[in-house]
Amino acid sequence: MPEGTVSATPPRGTRASSGKREPDPAPDRVNAQRLLFLDPHTRELYPDRDEETRRAVSALRVTAGQRPDDQQLAELIGELSMKSTEFSSLWARHVVHNCTFGTKRFHHPLVGDLELDFEMMQTPDGSGQGVLMYTAAQGSPSEAALQLLAAERGPEVRVLEPERP
Repeated sequence: MPEGTVSATPPRGTRASSGKREPDPAPDRVNAQRLLFLDPHTRELYPDRDEETRRAVSALRVTAGQRPDDQQLAELIGELSMKSTEFSSLWARHVVHNCTFGTKRFHHPLVGDLELDFEMMQTPDGSGQGVLMYTAAQGSPSEAALQLLAAERGPEVRVLEPERP
């Protein structure tokens, strides 16, 4: 399975990352790198898009070095190189860096700007599978926005401050 291929996303995770109520079953919607470089909707989600694309390509280089015989990965890299001049330019720089934690900013179509900490945890079996987790700082506007998304109420929801005990 190529780097960035999403094997499972809970419905709330889909809404949090894309604003969609349900995952899109189309084959071109299941790989994070493919979405980042080829999907116009995904382009709008990242206010720091340049940083996000650099991070994605350098992590993809790490994976390519670890799995040089992975045909699906080679096909993904070839597809992105052919269809995205942005990807091919970044790929040609040969930057290799695996960023497994940090902060990402998103612009969500329903709840606005989110600032979320992330951490990628790899499974210990060496399969390359991992879990990407996002968290918002307690009491932050991003936490309130995530709570709204979790309420599954749709675009008519107003942003409210979360109650604290």
